[in-house]
Amino acid sequence: MTLLMFGVYSLFAQTLVFLPGMVAAKNTDTTVPTAIVFIIVFGGLIYLLYSIAANWRRHDGELSPTNLTTNRVRLFLLMIVALIAIQFIGGLMTSTGITQEATNQKALLELSKQFPVALALIAVVGAPPVEEFIFRALLMNSFPDTSRTWRIVRVAVSAIVFGLVHAPTEPLNFLIYAGMGLVFAYTFERTGDIRYSIGLHFLNNFFALFI
Repeated sequence: MTLLMFGVYSLFAQTLVFLPGMVAAKNTDTTVPTAIVFIIVFGGLIYLLYSIAANWRRHDGELSPTNLTTNRVRLFLLMIVALIAIQFIGGLMTSTGITQEATNQKALLELSKQFPVALALIAVVGAPPVEEFIFRALLMNSFPDTSRTWRIVRVAVSAIVFGLVHAPTEPLNFLIYAGMGLVFAYTFERTGDIRYSIGLHFLNNFFALFI
């Protein structure tokens, strides 16, 4: 299952790189073709990941959405503040020359100049659910949920793997991405509802790309 999970992520990453160019190569106006290909590719990926996660969780707990509560809203808002702080620290480190802008971020910004619609759809709409199902719903649930220690371990592993995937050779940028991953993982652990971490991931990517 772990190999399948990262195989799906590899497919997602390759799609992120090649999809805009493939669409643009055959069309002058890429808006409609991009939207159609996006719906097919990412709709299929999200459905596949949800199906795997749902079947897995039948033996291990619940994947079904939880009711909205005051505590969950408070947690969600607190995690937004945490993400803003992490983004601010990352921006400060880049602007002061402590570290260079992450290669992952540079690539996205470069692609956004050439294919703005495609990158907006992929990075803001497609990436959050795909990555959250992989790094939270699947990866975290591959660990036991029988003790506080194991819950801490799976949150930490999810954050570290998320950081390594996004900035494997850049130590300081790795810490920034791992910090984001920690926020998403902690939110999923506390709520047990993947929608909260997807929502946070969506907001994070939106502001990173457009603000």
